Amino acid sequence: MADVVFLAAGTLGSNEILLRSRNFGLEVSSQVGEKFSGNGDILGFGYNTDHKCNAVAMGDHNPSNFSNGPVGPCITGIIDMRQSGDSVYDGYVIEEGACPAPCAKILSTYFKIVNTEDKNKPTNLTFSEKFAKFLREISSNTSNYQGAMANTQSYLIMSHDHSNGRIQLVNDKVNIEFNGVGELEMIKKLNETLSRATININGDYISSPLWLKVFGCKLITVHPLGGCCMGKDGKTGVVNHKGQVYTGTGTTVHKDLYICDGSIVPTSLAVNPFLTISCLAERIMNLAAKDRGWVIDYELVKQPIDWNKPLKSWNLEVTKQHASPDGGIKFTESLKGYFSTEIVSEDYQAAELQAKTSESKMQILLTVISPNAKSLVELEDHSALITGTMSCRALSPDPLIITKGKFRLFITDEDRVDSKKLMYNFNLLSTNGEKYQFMGFKLLTNSSMFEEWTETTTIYSTIYEYNNGNENNLSDDVDTNRKVIGRGILYVTVSDFRKQLQTLMATGSSRSQRRTAYLKFLSYFSNVTASHAFTRFRPLLYPKKFPFAKPFYHKPRPEKEMYVIESNDKIKTLIHRFKGGSKGPVLLIHGAAMSYEMWTTNLVEHTFLDYLLENGYDVWLNDSRLSPTNAECYKQFPLDAVRLDQKAAIDHVRKITECDKIAVVAHCLGSISTLMGLLDGSIEGVGSLVTSQVSVNPINGFVNVLKRNFQLLPIYRHILRQDLFDVRTSPDTNLLNRIVDQCLRFYPVPKHQVCNDALCHRASLCYGTLYQHENLNQLIHDYQSEFFGTINLTTMNHMVYISAAQKIVNYDKKDVYVTEENVKKNLNLPIFLIHGDKNVIFDTKSSQKSYDTLIDYAQNPDIYSMYEIPGYGHMDSWWGNDAHKDVFPKVLDHLENTKDTYGYALKASHDIQGSHSGISVVKKIISEELHKIGNGYLHENVPLY
Repeated sequence: MADVVFLAAGTLGSNEILLRSRNFGLEVSSQVGEKFSGNGDILGFGYNTDHKCNAVAMGDHNPSNFSNGPVGPCITGIIDMRQSGDSVYDGYVIEEGACPAPCAKILSTYFKIVNTEDKNKPTNLTFSEKFAKFLREISSNTSNYQGAMANTQSYLIMSHDHSNGRIQLVNDKVNIEFNGVGELEMIKKLNETLSRATININGDYISSPLWLKVFGCKLITVHPLGGCCMGKDGKTGVVNHKGQVYTGTGTTVHKDLYICDGSIVPTSLAVNPFLTISCLAERIMNLAAKDRGWVIDYELVKQPIDWNKPLKSWNLEVTKQHASPDGGIKFTESLKGYFSTEIVSEDYQAAELQAKTSESKMQILLTVISPNAKSLVELEDHSALITGTMSCRALSPDPLIITKGKFRLFITDEDRVDSKKLMYNFNLLSTNGEKYQFMGFKLLTNSSMFEEWTETTTIYSTIYEYNNGNENNLSDDVDTNRKVIGRGILYVTVSDFRKQLQTLMATGSSRSQRRTAYLKFLSYFSNVTASHAFTRFRPLLYPKKFPFAKPFYHKPRPEKEMYVIESNDKIKTLIHRFKGGSKGPVLLIHGAAMSYEMWTTNLVEHTFLDYLLENGYDVWLNDSRLSPTNAECYKQFPLDAVRLDQKAAIDHVRKITECDKIAVVAHCLGSISTLMGLLDGSIEGVGSLVTSQVSVNPINGFVNVLKRNFQLLPIYRHILRQDLFDVRTSPDTNLLNRIVDQCLRFYPVPKHQVCNDALCHRASLCYGTLYQHENLNQLIHDYQSEFFGTINLTTMNHMVYISAAQKIVNYDKKDVYVTEENVKKNLNLPIFLIHGDKNVIFDTKSSQKSYDTLIDYAQNPDIYSMYEIPGYGHMDSWWGNDAHKDVFPKVLDHLENTKDTYGYALKASHDIQGSHSGISVVKKIISEELHKIGNGYLHENVPLY
């Protein structure tokens, strides 16, 4: 084992090694894999020019008798444009390249096929020049070393690409996510530059094959950079200036683990990175050697296996089964797969792949016995007994026996929407007396029949260390206090499943008992699986009409303060305060047709409100006219009016806290309306901003674009004469809404996002699929009516105008907000854009384009940042089971890193009393007084249809 490790496996190799090491338990920064860059590399071709380039390599030809002469220059000259732009990010270099011989024929064919765009061809050619080009094309059909191919120049550009890609391990393989990089304005401009240069030498410009729209405008790079970037600490990078790897988010490092290749470069360089990487590597070697006195020691560690350890017997405890008055059921199941003791994280796929490399197999033969089939299918526990054996060389050279086991059939998974689990929990005993506890589950979701086969024959397995006294503890809950021995995945093969069906049999004292038990079990099993395979045809679930007791999560919070505020157009709204400490203040702004309770709901275990309170923040939450608890939501108004509510809320927080500037976290339409006020200057006093899921350039997802093109909103508004849309519904609603509810069974949703909740369907129609169902618990999905409600169609119509324009415009479709002057003058503040990478309401291109707009227009581009949340959609970024681990810390980091730009540390030095005229304050209003305020304000949710 080496004392000191210098990792220089290249950008992809070093990232892969560090990602795998993290899975094996190595403490590293969460930034591993982030800030990946392709160095802005662009490939292009000047086809069939007037100049002979001879830019096709010789291949296997003998250079001494190669009749075409030497191959043209390759990365010999350079056009250096790094000082050409206003910003360093506008710089680039152009170099020449040569085509590898095996690719020449393929490229020649490709050039002829795609060379159809007139804009990339010269237009002022004489007849003789056109005829010469034609002859060259004919000539290149017989040889790649003459004619058009001999006159083709390969272009190699290095530029800037924002360096916001991500490297991940997916199915144990390196996967690079760099969505939209090929559609950056910089990339388009540089391709246009190459086109103009090629036309000037009477050639036809042809872009890289991967840059075609049919392939998603992808780029190819030979200079991958980043992923293990240098940073001041573990929050901003993976290594320090010495190349030492951080152990977490702080400045502590693994002193003996270094990275010294292109992966530590935190940005694109717009030039060949060889010299930069070499200089960094030499510096790291120099500093490492000085720290150690130029001495590196190696020491091998040997851990021989003691094969002479004697075996010992163990007396088994046998429990006698009592006969049941009802018939029972039993079957035998064979499970085979791979088990890893190296990977103990919950990445079962990674554990399986690692186990395959070491041929670490596991096989279980078990029998499930239920003395009473009626209890198995009807009681909430759905439990039966398990007996059997396991073979796993990683645990024991001999088979292990199951001493006590519990099987549970289709229990509800509370942490995942509309999912069922088959649980396998049992104790294991080896021949040498070692004990283990096994926990496995099969997960059944709303999927197709073909996917259901995979789900019901795949068991995700974990082996825990056995704790004395826990032999009767066969709980399904994950015990984080127990040591994990290993994980793996087991399967039921087709042949084993056929055998399993033959072992399925009923028990009982009479034929009638056995037949009843057999049919009861089969009926239950088939009904559950069919209901998940044909979810669209299940009975619709509706919001409950009347309040009733339900389980919920609760955390202690400071006493809530409530205020009534009034906007400039005399609309009254509420604002709420939870003073959790001296940090902040932070204002949380909700989205469309939902109340402030999206932040306070007790239907999720971890809310963003509680997260901020735990970190000592003074948190404010407004209830704008978009809220279903405000009667104003039934009136018609554009988003331009909603911005007045956001202004009133921000002004009120500033006045009460006496802070000149505050922080704002705004979601969806709350983000758009807040940005409207900031851009036109009507909102002042925001020192730090987080925009959730959408920013200055809203771009709809594919299905929402289809709805817009099919004119669904105008049809619903003008033909069906509707002014409002309420996502809540009931079985007693009017005929139109009953028809809508039934039709929405077949609304197109992303894979695995089908459900039978009527409110969820209507929300998808109105906005788009709101979340990845697998990220939500069952409670939040079932009780969304607690904070969802009505939206007026004028607001929705305004949103259609905005999404069609792909930028924020006013209701008259005028571009009065997102101008260069407004951005420079009014958005000169730290802004953090977050966006779920599976969001289908607003495409990920939306935040990317918004980010590009901000840095293009801004005085200081460094104050803007963006984070694409892997595996999340729209609302689950705030409600997800793991949002407190995956999303909240990112937002908190922004608030902490920008705390010098807002808050109590920046108390206003001037009297802002005059700027807050028109705000009426009523502090700590109790619920009874809310009904006395009038002006249409409702305290309770509006009624259903």
